[in-house]
Amino acid sequence: MLSCLSYWVLLTVFAVALAQQPKVRRTLQKEIADYTANAEARALAAEQAAAAATPAPAPTEQSST
Repeated sequence: MLSCLSYWVLLTVFAVALAQQPKVRRTLQKEIADYTANAEARALAAEQAAAAATPAPAPTEQSST
C-alpha cells in the first residue's frame, strides 16, 4: 500500500512539474476538449431553443359537477 501511495505522489509531482514546461503546456492546452462546441451540446441547445419557441398550452378550466 505504501508503495502505491509513493508512486502516486511521485507521478503527481512529475506531472505537475512537466505541465509547467511551456512546450508541454501548449500541447496540453490543445488536447483539452471544447465541450460547448461538440455535437451533443449543439443538439441540446437546438432542443432547448425549440422548446422555448413553442408556446405553452393555455390552461383549461374544468367545471366540477
